Amino acid sequence: MAAGTIATTSEDRRVTGLQNPGARIQTVQKTWATGAGHAAQTDTVFISGTIYRMDVVISSVTANPTVAITCADDNGCVFGNELDHAALADGSTHYFDSQSSKDDDADFNPVTHHGDIVVTMDPSADAGGSAQSLAVDVIFYVR
Repeated sequence: MAAGTIATTSEDRRVTGLQNPGARIQTVQKTWATGAGHAAQTDTVFISGTIYRMDVVISSVTANPTVAITCADDNGCVFGNELDHAALADGSTHYFDSQSSKDDDADFNPVTHHGDIVVTMDPSADAGGSAQSLAVDVIFYVR
């Protein structure tokens, strides 16, 4: 596994009245330092409720890698449209929810789940540039 950091956090925004009231936020973060390679990394996050939105935030680095994101339950069943998550550009935030869909088969249909979700992040290249790190955050909005 490539050198990097792992951060899994959970934040309950039901009481704070911030963006998306009534939502719990679950975040998975991975980083890849320049020269450390770009092997896929996985992390597991426990989710209980309905995932109605997923954001993917990818930092901007010199090599401009794309990142493939896969989310699967503990039985290996993938949710979300894998093609929509296959080559996400760096330096941007990608939103996946039923409200931003271009057609009736939303790019991210709500998923009710109770258990672990395995999140795999697979960059296409090293970060490039001197002393740079590629950071990827996958943020789940759960009700």
